[in-house]
Amino acid sequence: MRFKTGDATDTEHCIALKHEFLRCEDAFRDFETYGALMIMKWQAEEQGRVTFPAHEKRLIAYKTYNGYSRFILHLYEFMLGQFHERMEARRNSRERRPTVTSWVTLNAF
Repeated sequence: MRFKTGDATDTEHCIALKHEFLRCEDAFRDFETYGALMIMKWQAEEQGRVTFPAHEKRLIAYKTYNGYSRFILHLYEFMLGQFHERMEARRNSRERRPTVTSWVTLNAF
């Protein structure tokens, strides 16, 4: 898709990137929360202080994995959007590259 910096498509693309970043951040926080909980519960169980039911351990492991996979998905989508934006910017800058005569004219004085 061709677009120029500042046009409606570019603005919508920036909004979509911001949204994807926020989803990525939210997924990472979920992963961080459940991962820390999983580690603390396993450490407590290892030290013999508490015993947790197997279904509870599986649920926390599932939520940790789900947070991680959502984080990777949204990080990928965010980076893919950034890549396309930069490629479009490079394509636009090549089209507007100054010619030798315009460069000499601008820098002659």
